[in-house]
Amino acid sequence: MSSLTIPKALWIEILNILRLRSAGYRESGAILLGEIGPMGDRTARRAVPYHELDDDSASADYVELSEIGKYRLYRLIEQNKLRIIAMSHTHPYKWVGLSPVDQANQISSRVGFWSIVIPNFCREPWEVQHMGFHIREGRGWRQLDSKLREQLFKIGG
Repeated sequence: MSSLTIPKALWIEILNILRLRSAGYRESGAILLGEIGPMGDRTARRAVPYHELDDDSASADYVELSEIGKYRLYRLIEQNKLRIIAMSHTHPYKWVGLSPVDQANQISSRVGFWSIVIPNFCREPWEVQHMGFHIREGRGWRQLDSKLREQLFKIGG
Protein backbone atom coordinates (compact mmCIF):
# COMPACT_ATOMS: atom_id res chain seq x y z
CA MET A 1 0.00 0.00 0.00
CA SER A 2 1.39 3.42 -0.93
CA SER A 3 2.31 6.13 1.53
CA LEU A 4 1.73 9.85 1.03
CA THR A 5 3.97 12.63 2.32
CA ILE A 6 2.95 16.28 2.04
CA PRO A 7 5.31 19.07 3.14
CA LYS A 8 3.74 21.01 6.03
CA ALA A 9 3.65 24.35 4.16
CA LEU A 10 1.93 22.70 1.19
CA TRP A 11 -0.60 20.96 3.48
CA ILE A 12 -1.53 24.31 5.09
CA GLU A 13 -1.76 25.88 1.61
CA ILE A 14 -4.14 23.13 0.44
CA LEU A 15 -6.37 23.52 3.49
CA ASN A 16 -6.52 27.29 3.11
CA ILE A 17 -7.32 27.08 -0.60
CA LEU A 18 -10.13 24.58 -0.02
CA ARG A 19 -11.56 26.57 2.90
CA LEU A 20 -11.56 29.84 0.97
CA ARG A 21 -12.97 28.33 -2.24
CA SER A 22 -15.68 26.45 -0.33
CA ALA A 23 -16.69 29.71 1.37
CA GLY A 24 -18.80 27.75 3.83
CA TYR A 25 -21.42 26.69 1.26
CA ARG A 26 -19.93 24.69 -1.63
CA GLU A 27 -17.49 21.87 -2.21
CA SER A 28 -14.00 22.57 -3.51
CA GLY A 29 -11.16 20.42 -4.74
CA ALA A 30 -7.45 20.33 -5.49
CA ILE A 31 -5.16 17.89 -7.24
CA LEU A 32 -1.80 17.04 -5.73
CA LEU A 33 1.13 16.63 -8.08
CA GLY A 34 4.41 15.07 -7.11
CA GLU A 35 6.66 12.09 -7.43
CA ILE A 36 6.16 8.37 -7.01
CA GLY A 37 9.11 6.42 -5.66
CA PRO A 38 10.17 2.94 -6.75
CA MET A 39 8.08 1.33 -3.98
CA GLY A 40 5.00 3.41 -4.88
CA ASP A 41 5.44 5.98 -2.11
CA ARG A 42 4.11 9.40 -3.06
CA THR A 43 5.54 12.81 -2.22
CA ALA A 44 3.47 15.91 -2.99
CA ARG A 45 5.24 18.90 -4.54
CA ARG A 46 2.39 21.08 -5.76
CA ALA A 47 -1.36 21.55 -5.33
CA VAL A 48 -3.54 22.65 -8.21
CA PRO A 49 -7.02 23.85 -7.23
CA TYR A 50 -9.81 22.88 -9.62
CA HIS A 51 -10.80 26.52 -10.08
CA GLU A 52 -7.32 27.38 -11.40
CA LEU A 53 -7.75 24.84 -14.20
CA ASP A 54 -11.26 25.89 -15.16
CA ASP A 55 -14.38 27.21 -13.51
CA ASP A 56 -15.10 24.13 -11.43
CA SER A 57 -18.64 22.85 -11.34
CA ALA A 58 -19.53 22.79 -7.69
CA SER A 59 -22.48 22.90 -5.35
CA ALA A 60 -23.07 22.08 -1.72
CA ASP A 61 -23.10 18.38 -2.70
CA TYR A 62 -20.35 17.87 -5.27
CA VAL A 63 -17.36 19.29 -7.10
CA GLU A 64 -16.24 18.18 -10.54
CA LEU A 65 -13.36 19.08 -12.83
CA SER A 66 -14.47 19.78 -16.41
CA GLU A 67 -12.91 18.15 -19.46
CA ILE A 68 -11.22 21.46 -20.30
CA GLY A 69 -9.76 21.51 -16.80
CA LYS A 70 -8.49 17.94 -17.18
CA TYR A 71 -6.69 18.80 -20.44
CA ARG A 72 -5.09 21.82 -18.76
CA LEU A 73 -4.05 19.56 -15.90
CA TYR A 74 -2.38 17.09 -18.29
CA ARG A 75 -0.41 19.92 -19.93
CA LEU A 76 0.66 21.19 -16.51
CA ILE A 77 1.85 17.71 -15.52
CA GLU A 78 3.91 17.41 -18.69
CA GLN A 79 5.43 20.88 -18.31
CA ASN A 80 6.42 20.28 -14.69
CA LYS A 81 7.46 16.62 -15.10
CA LEU A 82 5.30 15.61 -12.14
CA ARG A 83 2.60 12.99 -11.70
CA ILE A 84 -0.92 13.04 -10.32
CA ILE A 85 -0.57 11.41 -6.91
CA ALA A 86 -3.66 12.43 -4.95
CA MET A 87 -6.65 14.69 -4.77
CA SER A 88 -8.43 16.41 -1.95
CA HIS A 89 -11.92 17.78 -1.76
CA THR A 90 -14.40 18.99 0.80
CA HIS A 91 -17.72 17.64 1.98
CA PRO A 92 -20.44 19.77 3.58
CA TYR A 93 -20.78 17.81 6.82
CA LYS A 94 -18.69 15.44 8.95
CA TRP A 95 -19.13 12.38 6.69
CA VAL A 96 -15.83 11.73 4.84
CA GLY A 97 -16.53 8.63 2.78
CA LEU A 98 -16.43 8.58 -1.01
CA SER A 99 -19.88 9.12 -2.48
CA PRO A 100 -20.98 7.53 -5.77
CA VAL A 101 -20.39 10.95 -7.40
CA ASP A 102 -16.84 11.02 -5.97
CA GLN A 103 -16.14 7.55 -7.30
CA ALA A 104 -17.62 8.28 -10.75
CA ASN A 105 -15.58 11.49 -11.12
CA GLN A 106 -12.21 10.26 -9.92
CA ILE A 107 -9.17 11.98 -11.38
CA SER A 108 -7.13 8.76 -11.47
CA SER A 109 -7.97 5.09 -11.32
CA ARG A 110 -4.37 4.00 -10.79
CA VAL A 111 -3.72 1.65 -7.89
CA GLY A 112 -2.12 3.62 -5.04
CA PHE A 113 -3.83 6.94 -5.88
CA TRP A 114 -5.02 8.84 -2.79
CA SER A 115 -8.26 10.73 -2.20
CA ILE A 116 -8.53 12.91 0.91
CA VAL A 117 -11.94 14.15 2.02
CA ILE A 118 -12.10 17.10 4.38
CA PRO A 119 -15.35 17.67 6.30
CA ASN A 120 -17.37 20.80 6.97
CA PHE A 121 -16.22 22.65 3.84
CA CYS A 122 -12.70 22.66 5.35
CA ARG A 123 -13.61 24.95 8.23
CA GLU A 124 -11.09 25.10 11.04
CA PRO A 125 -10.06 23.42 13.23
CA TRP A 126 -8.31 21.10 10.79
CA GLU A 127 -8.03 17.75 12.49
CA VAL A 128 -6.50 14.93 10.48
CA GLN A 129 -8.33 12.29 12.54
CA HIS A 130 -11.67 13.66 11.25
CA MET A 131 -10.66 13.57 7.57
CA GLY A 132 -11.25 10.66 5.20
CA PHE A 133 -8.20 9.04 3.62
CA HIS A 134 -8.81 6.63 0.76
CA ILE A 135 -6.40 4.64 -1.41
CA ARG A 136 -7.32 3.22 -4.80
CA GLU A 137 -6.97 -0.55 -4.90
CA GLY A 138 -7.47 -2.98 -7.77
CA ARG A 139 -11.25 -3.15 -7.42
CA GLY A 140 -12.21 0.07 -5.73
CA TRP A 141 -11.29 2.23 -2.79
CA ARG A 142 -10.08 1.42 0.69
CA GLN A 143 -10.82 3.94 3.44
CA LEU A 144 -7.94 3.95 5.89
CA ASP A 145 -8.61 3.39 9.55
CA SER A 146 -6.71 5.55 12.05
CA LYS A 147 -3.87 3.03 12.45
CA LEU A 148 -3.19 2.80 8.70
CA ARG A 149 -3.56 6.55 8.28
CA GLU A 150 -0.92 7.14 10.95
CA GLN A 151 1.42 4.69 9.22
CA LEU A 152 0.90 5.89 5.64
CA PHE A 153 0.09 9.64 5.77
CA LYS A 154 2.89 11.98 6.75
CA ILE A 155 3.07 15.75 7.00
CA GLY A 156 6.73 16.60 6.37
CA GLY A 157 8.86 19.45 7.65
